[in-house]
Amino acid sequence: MKQRTLLYHFMLLVCLLVWGAGSAWGQMDYSAVYSSGCTVSGATSSTIVINSTNYSGQKAGTGKAGGSINVTVPAATKYLHLHISGWKGENPSVAISSSPSVAELVSSISVTANDGFNNNSPFTFSGDASSSTYYKVITFTNPLEAQTTLTFSTSSGNNRFIIWGVNAEALPSSVTIKNGDNPVSTLNMTQGDEDVTLSATVAPANANPSVSWTSSNTSVATVTNGVVHAAGVGSATITATSTLNTVYASCTVNVAAASADLGEVVFTPGEGEYYYGQSITISAANAEHIYYTLDESTPTTSSSEYTAPLTITDDVTIKVLATKSAEEKTGEADFLLKAPEAPSVSLASGGVTEGTTFTLAMGEGGSKVVYTTDGTDPTASSTTYTSAIEINSPITLKAATVDGGNNLSTIVTRTYTIVIEKNETLWNEDFSSYSADDTPSGGTYSYSCTHGGSNTKIWAETNAGGKSPELLVGKSTGVFQATVPLSNVSGTLTLTFKTNNTNLGVSSTTAGVTLTGNTRAKGGTSTVTISGVTSGMTALVIKFSNTYSSNCRLDDILLKYNAVIATQPVTIGASGYATYCSTSALDFSEADVNAYKAKVNGSSVVLTKLEQVPANVGVILYSDNSGNYNIPVAESASAVTENEMVGVTERTQVNWNVETKYNYILQSGQFNKANGGYLKANRAYLSTAYDVEAAAKPLTIVFDEEDETDGIASIENGKSNIETSAYNLAGQRVDNDYKGIVIVNGKKMLNK
Repeated sequence: MKQRTLLYHFMLLVCLLVWGAGSAWGQMDYSAVYSSGCTVSGATSSTIVINSTNYSGQKAGTGKAGGSINVTVPAATKYLHLHISGWKGENPSVAISSSPSVAELVSSISVTANDGFNNNSPFTFSGDASSSTYYKVITFTNPLEAQTTLTFSTSSGNNRFIIWGVNAEALPSSVTIKNGDNPVSTLNMTQGDEDVTLSATVAPANANPSVSWTSSNTSVATVTNGVVHAAGVGSATITATSTLNTVYASCTVNVAAASADLGEVVFTPGEGEYYYGQSITISAANAEHIYYTLDESTPTTSSSEYTAPLTITDDVTIKVLATKSAEEKTGEADFLLKAPEAPSVSLASGGVTEGTTFTLAMGEGGSKVVYTTDGTDPTASSTTYTSAIEINSPITLKAATVDGGNNLSTIVTRTYTIVIEKNETLWNEDFSSYSADDTPSGGTYSYSCTHGGSNTKIWAETNAGGKSPELLVGKSTGVFQATVPLSNVSGTLTLTFKTNNTNLGVSSTTAGVTLTGNTRAKGGTSTVTISGVTSGMTALVIKFSNTYSSNCRLDDILLKYNAVIATQPVTIGASGYATYCSTSALDFSEADVNAYKAKVNGSSVVLTKLEQVPANVGVILYSDNSGNYNIPVAESASAVTENEMVGVTERTQVNWNVETKYNYILQSGQFNKANGGYLKANRAYLSTAYDVEAAAKPLTIVFDEEDETDGIASIENGKSNIETSAYNLAGQRVDNDYKGIVIVNGKKMLNK
């Protein structure tokens, strides 16, 4: 047979080159002799019972002595398969020698004991005999040149073992292709014939029988597991190649033309559910013309003629008429349009550090990925994903795959919050001196110290030796305890501290909290992981206890953890404006929404931008884009002065005139006179003492001239550009001849 220079068929399937590789070979039953020409001798014959079936085997060693078993293997063997086990409780290393000598033979194998091998034969095996624990494969570098005896042996001691199955496997040396029982080198077929099943025989008989089948020309003949299909007119070579060696056999397949009869209508692919843009090919053997309809009407020779593949863009039923002279064939198939697959997101929901990026991958059947980050559902016209997205503020991502017909997949949602790393210093060496018995304190922490004895000092100031201040935990019963404030904890906490060469224990009295790591310090820097802390915990108690006979020194106690930046959701409507009142202080410094305080001036409400807003303060929000936003909660914010916005935290009725104050409600971008209606919770209204006659009119929003967020447009020709409703910065209406900064439709403009 021919030889091919292939890549040794994936390194001889790799798996057979290691111990415990799988094989179709199994143990022999009790009545059989050892297979493939192998013989086993030199030890005590035994019976092994596996799953109620008896198998023959041999036991090496008796009592405390080791033993040996000889396995004689025929020439040409490449792999020796064997079942082997140690005596109960004994896991010997079994040495392997050969006669004649075999190059690069493995010198020994480790054998695992099985509880079933104990006392006297028969032995009842327990476990999986086919697992790598008891099933071994010995690979010879080159096939054996001659019959060879392998001796498996152990020395004296608890080294008994049993072999109950061997099988010699040779490398394939030849392949023969057969049609039925007869070898075949040529196969004649006609297009349209039934498939022909070929088989392949691998020699020698004890070689692995598996082969792979290929065709040199699949347009003429295809082959699958030996089944040959005549696809078209011509010749093709069918090849069966051994999967464990580079030997093969070939058969020439000649396919003659089929009869000239009109064939059946064939849709490729067949009817079913497909993505947008799927191409559908229509064929009928020997057809002269093919006509079709897409509206479920019956096709005729006056219908559209098929000349090129059709494209699926919606649910459709394709009806076909194929003709050849006076002969006709019809066909029909239903094709359903399925939505594209949802995109995948590389980052799971949760807390991330600022600047973290994630990527989106388009689902199957799509042409692009669209997304939003404000929590609104994306549409086909939403932002198209092009590159990694960076997270610099809390966002709610919604993404979908869009196909060529603007059909969307299901929407994938991910929510990301921003976490920051907090490093809380419980103690370091940089504090100023204290008197000997002072209780350490600093920052926002509270400390309690218990003396270990009347002469033990918890705090020692700088001494004559020039040492830095030291925190000393008294001997035997000394305790140093710190209560650490927490906020929105995310992830695992880590505590590090330094001690002298002592036995200082660290723990926590906070319920549910567990400390792991170096909780009994031995000197140097210790690291402890703290688990069980939940996001709702506001404080954590850390306790250092000394049971040592001397004082323990503590330096550089540092607690690290990630904290989620808390956020408050706000919604901006189509006008771009909203009023808001939060029960928490908020930070607008880097938000996509601006916050403003308000002051009435004439018929205008002048807005001044704020970076932070304290809790329970009413403000006006503005953004160029409507949608949902998450605003970070601030730890604190300075008081806001000269603000005529009044915030409410519960549903509140707002009347026009209340104790010399005139109240307005924001509606569609301007303030209108309050009419006694109710304002929702967490909203705000405008309350001013400005002249009632002027204030009774709707008030127009303008921005403080120092607020550069809106910019100032330049008008060269005032008369042609300023519309009728123009106001100066005092809120007074002006005409077209006015020069300077004016307010037009709520925007600042410079009229020259």
